[in-house]
Amino acid sequence: MNPLGEIRGRSFAKPVGRVKLSLGGVLTTKGKFFLYDCRCNVMELESAYLVIDAQLDRFLVLRTPLGSCCVSLEYDGFQRVYDRLSKRFGFRDDLFQKYRQEKRPVKLRLWRKMAPANYSILEGSFSDTSKGFEIQFPHKEFISWDLPLAELKKKKNIKIKWNSFGSRWLMFKQPVRIGNLTLKNLKVLLYKPRLDAPVLHFQAKCYDRANTDQSYWELKQNLKKMREVETIGGYERADQNHFSISIGGMRIELTYTYDSTYGFDSRGTTIEIFNDRDYEDLRIDQKYESVMEVSAFTPLQKEIVLIGDYKKDKSVQRRPPLLTASCGEQPVIWTDRSNGKIGFADNKQALLYDFHALERIAIQNTLPAKGAGYSELKVGIKGTAHYQTVFRGGCYCFDDYAPAFKQLSNKPVKFLPETMDV
Repeated sequence: MNPLGEIRGRSFAKPVGRVKLSLGGVLTTKGKFFLYDCRCNVMELESAYLVIDAQLDRFLVLRTPLGSCCVSLEYDGFQRVYDRLSKRFGFRDDLFQKYRQEKRPVKLRLWRKMAPANYSILEGSFSDTSKGFEIQFPHKEFISWDLPLAELKKKKNIKIKWNSFGSRWLMFKQPVRIGNLTLKNLKVLLYKPRLDAPVLHFQAKCYDRANTDQSYWELKQNLKKMREVETIGGYERADQNHFSISIGGMRIELTYTYDSTYGFDSRGTTIEIFNDRDYEDLRIDQKYESVMEVSAFTPLQKEIVLIGDYKKDKSVQRRPPLLTASCGEQPVIWTDRSNGKIGFADNKQALLYDFHALERIAIQNTLPAKGAGYSELKVGIKGTAHYQTVFRGGCYCFDDYAPAFKQLSNKPVKFLPETMDV
């Protein structure tokens, strides 16, 4: 036996980690850099980088639509995996070999996938950007930004697809025109949406032919020229460009990211459309307000605010007028024995639950650090594993109310471990 512990050039030293690539293209890593342990499908690869960080640890970073997979050059099996990937995709082996032993931080792109150009700017001017968008061929159909999601899903040019995280995407089968901009891949993430509310967030990735920041500059100039523009904002830095406009309660944003210490070149510009409009009818529960009663209540400090968005959560509604008439204008928790409800309200909105669905109440304090600190009142709802934050206020503001919460709700009140506001 070789006294150095080697047979035929193979060491018996325990590897610091392993990387494997299956015949089907699934890459897995596990080892010393456990925070980077990952599993990804290399057939979805968008780019590959050689990265040497500030500690001079060396990685092959594989970028996919689901994020980055970092493979240490120290891991057992690395060279075999690298050779297979390089042969399949055509990595810049010359750059990899030249810089892999550098004694300084490095970030070098070895390969990237080229995406086809997928947007176009039409000649002329359109005055309907604030009204909605138009699905193109074969029969054009104009869709209002205010159309409820339940109605939008019924359109013939709509399809629903699942992604790798188990979420659903609403996608358009045909290009969509917004003003004089035509997009081929506009989509909407459907994450527990409120069906009677309109879509609040559209997005698309826009590529020019060269997959560069030219897409950002073209789209920016086009947005600036759109009619009806009310406000303009943004910034342009070495690591990222961002531009936004608002038109009739709709906000359109562009973002392009460059290679930097903590970022990677995005190859294309992300365009996002946000619906910032108010829909007062969604905040009013006339059926409940017509029969509600206040059986008991606990008033709270006026600085406490309710956490929730009525456009996303049907449980969030306006503060019922009867509540203000009975309890004043301050934040409050109340019970309604006649209707089996328990409610939480600040001076503007309220959150209502069936009494039997509320299982527990918790208080969590976040101590001042970099931030000023705060406190949250949380509830545990039957059938859910995690607490939902209901109220937020100053640090320790809920502590003295714990006995009153327990008496009012007849539910246990727990103090969760304190955290730091970093």
